[in-house]
Amino acid sequence: MSALARVLYKLENSLRAALPNRVVSTDFVDFAQRRGTELQQGVITLLLPGGDLGSWETTLKLTLVGQITVPERSGTQHQLRDAELAMLAQLLAWVRNPGNTPSLEATSFRTSSQMEFPNGWVSIELTAGPLDVVDGADDSEIYPPNLQPGVLRTVHMDIDLQHQSDAVHQQWLASDYSQAQPTLSTTVEVNHANNPNQAG
Repeated sequence: MSALARVLYKLENSLRAALPNRVVSTDFVDFAQRRGTELQQGVITLLLPGGDLGSWETTLKLTLVGQITVPERSGTQHQLRDAELAMLAQLLAWVRNPGNTPSLEATSFRTSSQMEFPNGWVSIELTAGPLDVVDGADDSEIYPPNLQPGVLRTVHMDIDLQHQSDAVHQQWLASDYSQAQPTLSTTVEVNHANNPNQAG
């Protein structure tokens, strides 16, 4: 299982624990494919449309969707609105306090505006992270397959005891020290002994 999949499962399990009276589904399907009893409880699905990538960190852009319905004959539009808003309030409370999961932040939400009565829905756009994408990952997730590394001849290291951001590290790689200075800089010449194709 990939690092991103593990994050999604962790978030889904947190949702189940926080909202035991709702149905948390890993599959996003249309209302017609849901059981009526599930829709009256409210079905929640966490979707991953994309994310922002860094060298070793990723911020996920997630969509949290809640589907709900009221009885068509006895329900009213304002009951559907109230059911949507109650679900929205629960989901926002979970976003603010999701437990032992990556940091979450809601950025916007939408509702059905009663346009699909007796079915209703809410969706929340949120971010998760930044995440360490190599945390718990195996080598196949970190390194490209079947790639022979080149010969290492020289290593230059900029070391920061006070942690700097990835952007600062990228500037250091480009020999730009205008924003921050490393605590220590050193260059190591690698001894290849008699074989220039092997590091010694």
